[in-house]
Amino acid sequence: MSSSSQHLQNQQYPGLHPWYVYIFTGISVSGLYPWLLVCRLFFRQGYKATACLLVLCNLGLFAGLVFLSIFSQLTWDTLLAIAVTTNTLWSAAAWIMQRSFFGRAPKRYYLRSWKSWLAPFCIALLIGAGLSVIHALFPIIGERFRMIQSRDLEETRVLLWDLFRYLPWYLPYSALVGIWWAGEERRFSPAHIISFLGAILFFGCCLILLSWLTMFILFQGELSYTGSSWALFPRTDTDLSVKLLSFWSKNMIPYAVIPLLIGAAPRFRDFWKRSFMIYPLVCVLLIGQEFFSPELWQTYQKQIIYELSSPSSVNRERAHRQMEVMIHRFPKHEIHADLTQELADFYYQQGKKEKARDLYHQLISSPSRPQLFSARTHAEAALSKPKYLYTSSPIDMPLISYNKYMTNNWMVLLKAARLHRKDVSTEAELLSSLKDLSTKKESIALSPMPTLAELDDNARNLGLASFILHTDFEVTQKLLAHGYPVIVPVKNTFLLVYGLDSERNFAICSDYRYLLYNLKRNTGEDIDKDLLLENGSDADRHEERKRIEHISKFYLPGTYWDSPSQKDLSPFMSVLFVPGEENTIAEILGQPPHEIKRTSRAHLTALIALNSLKSGDPIQAIHWARKSSRLQPSSLSLQIARTAHLFWQTRDRQPLAKFPLSQNLPALKTLETQMQDEASSTFMEQAAQQFKQALEHQTLPWMIRMQYRDLLDRSIPEERAILLSLMRKNVESDPGDKPGWLYLASLYEWQGDMDHMMQALESAISAGHWDNSLALDLLTLYIRSNKITQAADLFGKIDKSKVQHNADYLYCRAALLAAEGKKQLADDLYNQAITKRKYTPFYHLDYARLLLTNNKDRQKAQTALEWAIRIDADGAVRREAQELLDSYFPESEQLNDQGAQGVQ
Repeated sequence: MSSSSQHLQNQQYPGLHPWYVYIFTGISVSGLYPWLLVCRLFFRQGYKATACLLVLCNLGLFAGLVFLSIFSQLTWDTLLAIAVTTNTLWSAAAWIMQRSFFGRAPKRYYLRSWKSWLAPFCIALLIGAGLSVIHALFPIIGERFRMIQSRDLEETRVLLWDLFRYLPWYLPYSALVGIWWAGEERRFSPAHIISFLGAILFFGCCLILLSWLTMFILFQGELSYTGSSWALFPRTDTDLSVKLLSFWSKNMIPYAVIPLLIGAAPRFRDFWKRSFMIYPLVCVLLIGQEFFSPELWQTYQKQIIYELSSPSSVNRERAHRQMEVMIHRFPKHEIHADLTQELADFYYQQGKKEKARDLYHQLISSPSRPQLFSARTHAEAALSKPKYLYTSSPIDMPLISYNKYMTNNWMVLLKAARLHRKDVSTEAELLSSLKDLSTKKESIALSPMPTLAELDDNARNLGLASFILHTDFEVTQKLLAHGYPVIVPVKNTFLLVYGLDSERNFAICSDYRYLLYNLKRNTGEDIDKDLLLENGSDADRHEERKRIEHISKFYLPGTYWDSPSQKDLSPFMSVLFVPGEENTIAEILGQPPHEIKRTSRAHLTALIALNSLKSGDPIQAIHWARKSSRLQPSSLSLQIARTAHLFWQTRDRQPLAKFPLSQNLPALKTLETQMQDEASSTFMEQAAQQFKQALEHQTLPWMIRMQYRDLLDRSIPEERAILLSLMRKNVESDPGDKPGWLYLASLYEWQGDMDHMMQALESAISAGHWDNSLALDLLTLYIRSNKITQAADLFGKIDKSKVQHNADYLYCRAALLAAEGKKQLADDLYNQAITKRKYTPFYHLDYARLLLTNNKDRQKAQTALEWAIRIDADGAVRREAQELLDSYFPESEQLNDQGAQGVQ
């Protein structure tokens, strides 16, 4: 070593460090930190110009890396690969620079006595084990909750075993700490331990504060979100970003290196001196590193989504720019299409039409999946030539507040009510009206309002009138042009249409489902002080109303009015007005007032009939359907009447109607007699004929299908075929209907049609966000159908921690291992699955196959086959198991319902 390098070992100057110090600190903090150590050496040696030049060069590179981490539109895996590679090479270059100019670092470790190494290593391992236990408590608690929620038997492992299972987490890092302490020049003391633990606590607290401070600065002091989170990891097992993100989220090197960097000092005075001198620098350098952290990016994304509804146009514009980064960075995101649609709409409103069209084309060219149906329809409407002449601008709707007793439909009604009640439009007076409608005296509790029939009743109680009309876009356009918003129900959810886009084929609506969904997800949190202020100043409440307005804004494609799904899902719409304006509405629509009134009453009575049917009163349903038919003949009233009549005929199937009601209650007997008179019989014959034709041609509307579905028994083959036809029509009208796909899958399961059941489950998974339990059900079907390739691909996408206590997971894993030839592991897993869920026949059948293929324990294989036969009374598993039993064990007797005495 040169004399200059020897001089550097004086305590007055910073010393030389070995290569691993540079690499570890570079990855933990940033590649700039090792370079600052080298620059300090140059500065202390008198090369001040060189030191300053190196600092400027490194600051430029560091600033570029921070810019990439926050604003780059590179994909996440590319960005992480650049960050890791840059930091590693950057740190190694600092060590090379040190060695080239100042020589090799002095030897740190001396094997004079193994006893001097024993204490540091043992203590470091004990500290690592303790930290592992502390960190393990959180996943252990989560795992216990999942076990409790599992429908299978709980495992018998004790908590102590789980603690030991998590011990290896910190042991590699504690070994690093032990090596560091073993090389201390001074005598190893308890101060090293105390200062190291203090540095960990200090580092953890400051890291959290740094993250929030960074977010606070980036969002200019507005840090508050209640937006829904979105999955950070793309759902694929081959994506490089998953592996890099998993590594980065589990990287604990900073928890070992940074405390050693600023703490672990032999004197407490040195610990505090180093902490307060070095940590501010470390905080600045960690900004670039932390934006490669999944946790910080999750918070960042939530904040961006929250800012999309900000009352400030500046904040919204900034959030959309940041959302563009998210879209490019996560191209395989679950809600990528929703964000792309939002950004395209924003560009269109800003006049950047080419950028908007590019995003719309991107949505249209994306793979066809039910989950993307809404976004694709939206994009196609935006790019299509407007079919109608748009002459109206959006109505200036009043801002409304949220109260806990409101639902989406009530918020729509109150918004329209405040528009029309101009003289008494204050919230306080409207609140008084709601108190009169409340079902409770001590607090406001409003009854549900699923259909336009309840809307008409509640609107009249609020001092308004309504017309119920056929849903028609041209009629909607005329009403909007004269300042009358229209309420369109879609599957019992109201949309308030209050404007038309001047260039695109869109109607501008209010829909509060997203807001209420977030409230439901945030139950138990103090959200009243954040998004929805109940007791704030007037300025706060105005900001709150503006945010609610932006959250509720929704674009409905104009093509929806001409689509088959519109006539199926929302055949009616309602317009509210002040009593006395009936002639004005009639003049706008170009129809006689008495004709509009009669048509509206006919629709209203039909909807009342439907509500009577829903409440289990078929007699009243038929009564109102006949009344509607007399006002205006329609297929809907006939279909309601026929459905009600079928309900009455099948009342013995209903759980609460197992006794002859009409023989015990005179009123019902009278009504039944009235149904058999000549006029009623003629009406019911017409209804039956019309219903039969609609059923054959699959033209029954959604509201009738959902009621008729409840009258059918899926265990009867003829009725199950009708159910399949009804549910296929449901998902055809709405491909994003996840419950509909699941119901269809259950019907195929009853049918024994495994192929169509798999297709329905695949569509259900695509129709919503990722569901590990649903994916596991599909995986089980793949295994049972011997589709090993598809099963292996799906298995890699399932989050093991969410389903590992489910017996189906063990069964599927065993089957895949058996296909790979790992039969011993498969044997153990089959046993675990059967122990958890003993009465699943295909578990025993596949386990018997494994045993017979492996020529192992024939007695056990025979018992498993007998179990499968005994459990599956009459099915494919029983037949297949019986064939195997006859083939491999011809001496055994065929099992029947009284047999299987040997099955234990």
